[in-house]
Amino acid sequence: MQDDWLKDKGQATIDAIVAEGHRATFVPGDISDDSVPAEMVRVAATKYGGLDAALNNAGVMDAIFPGDPIDYEKQKNLAMARIDQASGAYWDVVMRVNGKGTFLCVRHELRQMLKQQRGGSIVNVGSVAGLRGFGGTPSYVASKHAVNGLTKNATIDYAPFGIRVNSVNMGTTITPMYERAFKLLGERAAAGFKDTASA
Repeated sequence: MQDDWLKDKGQATIDAIVAEGHRATFVPGDISDDSVPAEMVRVAATKYGGLDAALNNAGVMDAIFPGDPIDYEKQKNLAMARIDQASGAYWDVVMRVNGKGTFLCVRHELRQMLKQQRGGSIVNVGSVAGLRGFGGTPSYVASKHAVNGLTKNATIDYAPFGIRVNSVNMGTTITPMYERAFKLLGERAAAGFKDTASA
């Protein structure tokens, strides 16, 4: 099962998996919309006979739609910035996707696993930013701390049901999201950090 809001790229990944002889299904959408995680779990349970393991890996570093090209001058209100310069839009989108979206996924996954009564395993992808501070990205850091806090809470609550909930917190990994962020930071630096985002 895969969920992504970049439909073409998500489907291309599924097509590649199927081409190798494996089974996979794609559910497009934004994980912070409750209907999307609900559908993802429903499809997994009906198509594959249940849900025994889940990996929650969706996340964003800024509020710019991932499919849009970077143009800092036009998008600075949506870009990561230190707290005194950060906009409400930047904060809200990152927290909504990373924090609320992970919560919604975990909630639907747990409901399905409880219904099955055979345990299971959930892994949430956090970040080293969720274990310590990391300059210039307050919403990302806060949201990844939220992911780790949610994981710890779920670990305690669902251990009696044989459901393991863990998080992984890697350091910098060169991914398309990292490359986008690096480009955005480069354009921000070239602009001289003169932005003062409004709330």
